[in-house]
Amino acid sequence: VIIKKIKRAKTDPQIGLEINNPDRPEAANLLGIYTLISGLEKQAVLDECASMGWGKFKPLLADALVEALRPVQDNYHSIIADATELNIILEQGRCQTDCLPVAVQYLLQALDVVFDLLQRVLNLHHIKECQRPLELGNQAGQQTHCRLV
Repeated sequence: VIIKKIKRAKTDPQIGLEINNPDRPEAANLLGIYTLISGLEKQAVLDECASMGWGKFKPLLADALVEALRPVQDNYHSIIADATELNIILEQGRCQTDCLPVAVQYLLQALDVVFDLLQRVLNLHHIKECQRPLELGNQAGQQTHCRLV
């Protein structure tokens, strides 16, 4: 699939690949990908590809991409081959997303308890009519308004 995509990439008929030519953005894109994938410095890539045409460069880029992505593909194939491991990974991801709202709800309940305790302490010092800052519908961090008696 990668090789087909690279072969179908839009290119021009010019020989010699260059990065800094605004009239050849496809050259800059494909050479930029090759620079990242190959680990070579930009100048080394320019020196290597300066006299190449697309017919020679595209297979070079495709091979570099296939090799760079091989560890990812190997990992993918090993996970897909083991249905038990795949189900464990999927369950962990589902649990993480399902558990977040529950955790937030517990946090809000804990903050509510703390606020009740603080309000009781403040009431002992003759302060009343405090409004809770974390009630549903209010913005977190909203100031508490209290009135001295």
